Amino acid sequence: MTQLTPSQSNATLSKVANWLLIASAVIALISVFGFKFFTLNPELLAKFDWAMQLYPYSYKAFAQAQILTGFLATAALLAARAKTHWIKAFVGVYALSFFSEFSGTSWGLPFGHYEYTDLLGFKLLGKVPWLIPMSWFFMGFASYRLTVGLLGPSGTIARFPAALIRCLLATAVLLLWDVTLDPAMSKTTPFWIWEQEGSYYGMPAVNIFGWAVTGLAIMMVFEWGFGAVRAKHVPIRFFLALYATNLILPLGLLAAVGAWAPLGLTLAMGWMLVRIGRWVGCRALPRMSIRQDLADASSRSPA
Repeated sequence: MTQLTPSQSNATLSKVANWLLIASAVIALISVFGFKFFTLNPELLAKFDWAMQLYPYSYKAFAQAQILTGFLATAALLAARAKTHWIKAFVGVYALSFFSEFSGTSWGLPFGHYEYTDLLGFKLLGKVPWLIPMSWFFMGFASYRLTVGLLGPSGTIARFPAALIRCLLATAVLLLWDVTLDPAMSKTTPFWIWEQEGSYYGMPAVNIFGWAVTGLAIMMVFEWGFGAVRAKHVPIRFFLALYATNLILPLGLLAAVGAWAPLGLTLAMGWMLVRIGRWVGCRALPRMSIRQDLADASSRSPA
């Protein structure tokens, strides 16, 4: 049996990661299609036998599959480019996000009082679906990697260290995801339920605080458990696509029901974060945008 060289093994893992990412995007698109045409128009189910048979299992299967493929894609890509250096960060983020979610579902801190339904699978300690910390990990890392590319090389602004700037901006990038995720997953579809509904599509204002606190802690884990220098060697295109892929589902669900405010807010916040990131990057060191980072990544041969 021929043994693969390290470069061949890394190339194989990268291909697997790309296919898993494509699968995750396809799952998201199918989920939006099913919601638009069958959930919102249940009378159509009677016209298609295959839809009638699939629908009772679709919410569980597709939601769990998208999270799992997103995580496995990230794990494969990081294994190809960073060997085992990502595992320490994964363990830290998984433990931290699980604690935060368990605290929220048990005592209402830091997100407010809520509970998960059974749609996301087995719950650890009967409270938190085992897949949820995985989504915190891969979307947290995607946010961190995009921020590293947005800010460019390490530097300082006035008395603020680069690590703090990266963590704060990366937290904001992660929080951008929640602007559409929470309304779509709790108001439009029943993946989790708030004990007391808030004014923003059922989401209480304290949830923003919870995401900010948890997100910042996660970015600190990435900063000191993985590092910006090592992150620069991970393809930014992949994590830009991963982030976009995981926006497809909530954006699609909200568009299907005509909830345009979160979509507009997401675009506005995204534009603002890019402008802030580029301004900060220019103030710290010579300008380096995501466009340049993409060019650097494409010219770099696989590890």
